[in-house]
Amino acid sequence: MDNTWYVGAVADSLAGMDLSSGQADINATFNSSIDNNDNCLRGTNWWLGIGSPAQPGTISLFDTVLHEIGHGLGVLSLVSQTGKLFGGRNDAYAINLFDETSNKSWADMSDAERAASATNTGNVTWRGVNADNNSSHVNAGKTNGHLRMYAPNPLQGGSSISHWDTALSPDELMEPSATPTSDDRSTIQLLKDVGWNVVSAGSWNVTPSAGSNGSIDPVTVQTVDSGQTTSFSVSPDTGYSASVGGTCGGALSGTTYTTSA
Repeated sequence: MDNTWYVGAVADSLAGMDLSSGQADINATFNSSIDNNDNCLRGTNWWLGIGSPAQPGTISLFDTVLHEIGHGLGVLSLVSQTGKLFGGRNDAYAINLFDETSNKSWADMSDAERAASATNTGNVTWRGVNADNNSSHVNAGKTNGHLRMYAPNPLQGGSSISHWDTALSPDELMEPSATPTSDDRSTIQLLKDVGWNVVSAGSWNVTPSAGSNGSIDPVTVQTVDSGQTTSFSVSPDTGYSASVGGTCGGALSGTTYTTSA
């Protein structure tokens, strides 16, 4: 897209070459001192599991790393806190932002309008066609049918706009705070909207089965694309409680079991 800023990693991908040879596209540092150290995030340790919910009092290291890489891949706005465009040009992220109150795209706003929109809580949405058209799995955190972006009032520098709203359900990987579980389906679609060609890594089969004291629905094998999830309804008989096992990871919420991505 002409006259549009892309983060370095996206620009390299689109150009098919390293445009900044010798310079890293993403830099990130993760603090190992969090573990067993009440002088650093008191009462909190890293959860080192992959594909399973972070336990109480822990933060998933795996999801944290993915989250920060997500920012480096383009999940961030280059617009300043005063609403000014970086270098006087739109960026590939901000052009997908829309204010549902003023009914205007950020690309069509003045600096002052963008600055005001950034604190229009619950009314800044994502209009990128990929995330917008593939959000049927999101059952909360939409305005006028569009995914909401994080726009608290007052503004939170470094966090506002560059994350999904905390109202999204299921919780998304690129929300501003760590959650026990994090879905990445909307984030993957957002990455397509900012310029990435996302290639599927294939699919796998989930074979459901229930013990003698309950049932599961559906009962047929479910084929799931890599990076996606599927859900089952688990119904224990009277006097029994639901539990799940197997090799698909995921989590049981009430009587709904959702596999890991």
